Amino acid sequence: MKQYLREIILAIAVIAILAFAIIAFNNITQREQASLNTNLAAIPPHNHQAILTINRPELFQQMILSQKPAQRTLARHINPIFIALLQNLELQSAQISLHPQGQLACLQTGRATGAAERYIQQKLFPTYPPQEHSKNNIRYLYYPTANNTFFGYYVHNNIIVGSYSRKLLEAAAERHTATSAPRPSQYIAAQQSQTDKNAPANIILKIQHPSPLTSPEQPEIWIAADIFASDKNICLHTKLTANSPQNIDSIATFLANNLTEIPLTLQASNDTAKTSLTACWQKTP
Repeated sequence: MKQYLREIILAIAVIAILAFAIIAFNNITQREQASLNTNLAAIPPHNHQAILTINRPELFQQMILSQKPAQRTLARHINPIFIALLQNLELQSAQISLHPQGQLACLQTGRATGAAERYIQQKLFPTYPPQEHSKNNIRYLYYPTANNTFFGYYVHNNIIVGSYSRKLLEAAAERHTATSAPRPSQYIAAQQSQTDKNAPANIILKIQHPSPLTSPEQPEIWIAADIFASDKNICLHTKLTANSPQNIDSIATFLANNLTEIPLTLQASNDTAKTSLTACWQKTP
């Protein structure tokens, strides 16, 4: 029996290592699957004013963030820290949402989560250590910034969620970690169904009165647009149903007023069911 003891111990050790490896792989796979199954638009609280969803981050970086006019437009509406995260992290998908309390970034990082956290800690906020705070099994890190403000974030299922608003961040975490899967608001879900998930990015906006698109009878509306590249152009494409109270002229006016850095060329198309508007600008070298 003693002559086989070494072989028996070795076999048990190999089986234990294999079992541990299988369990670890399953846990990683389950976390990644949970991440991929998460609709990022379901994480923020239901008081959105706008959502920029980036379906293909690498293409979005090449197509939009490398263009100076587009950069200037984004900088007017999105915090520079969030733009830096979009430019420098390896992402599977991303979303920036605008709320009355502030802005919220949801970044699907997958296996690159560790590298993403190191970039935040070492490149964006290298001067001071973060303040740590735990609540409901979520660990928050808050980094001091200018004007006595703090940038905070947490990680759950390989998704990094960050904001300058602690209230907004914790409200998102509550939804993100709920026992039942969170759902986007009915308005966002309806607009998401109109967007093309294969487009590099989509944008959903809530337009409030006074605006060329609203009226006292309808003080707010939602519109959605796809962002894509066409030949040497970058384009926004939005669709209206036949019974929509808005018209192409009013949408064109809205785009021109809000994209002042970009020289737009507008093209409308009509059929019996819907009208669409494509606004394009030429890429810079």
